[in-house]
Amino acid sequence: MQIKKYRSIAVLWAAGVLWCLGNFQTHAFFTGYDEKNNTITVGYNESEIIEDFPVPSSIPVKDNPSYRKTVQISNVNRTFGGAAVDCYTRVMLSYSDADIGKAVKLLGKDTQNWVYNAQDGYYYYVSVLRAGERTTPLFTGLQINGADVEELYGDRISDFRLQIYEETVQAVNFNNYEDAWRYYLNPVNSI
Repeated sequence: MQIKKYRSIAVLWAAGVLWCLGNFQTHAFFTGYDEKNNTITVGYNESEIIEDFPVPSSIPVKDNPSYRKTVQISNVNRTFGGAAVDCYTRVMLSYSDADIGKAVKLLGKDTQNWVYNAQDGYYYYVSVLRAGERTTPLFTGLQINGADVEELYGDRISDFRLQIYEETVQAVNFNNYEDAWRYYLNPVNSI
């Protein structure tokens, strides 16, 4: 009789285990999942230099010539697989002839929207440049002071280039242009 009792317990235990397994399988049969693909677009900033520089007349350096020239930066808003983002921009000016660089004076400089940093030689646009917008002109002309050009070089300088170099950095997550450029120049130590 005791063997029958153990058999009954074993059969009940096996039935309970099978019931539990069957119950879990039934639950697993009724479970499911759903899939959602998230689309992420990468932001980009593309900029270009916009210049208005009419062909100047040939005026000798000794006559202190002045020329009309405007320089702006545009945050280009083109669509090619990403989203144009807001950015900060900076500009550096250089001259093809170092001697003429000493004699050039920029006219109509915008000192409210542009800040010059003598340590790195860049002009920083202080406002966020939104996608599709342009900066205010950095300057509207230039003048050459003939007295600042050494006589030795005065006759040799018939033309020169004012070279414009610009950079942009995304403005997202930055409170001002200084923070953005500080991070861009040294991302590890800026965190």
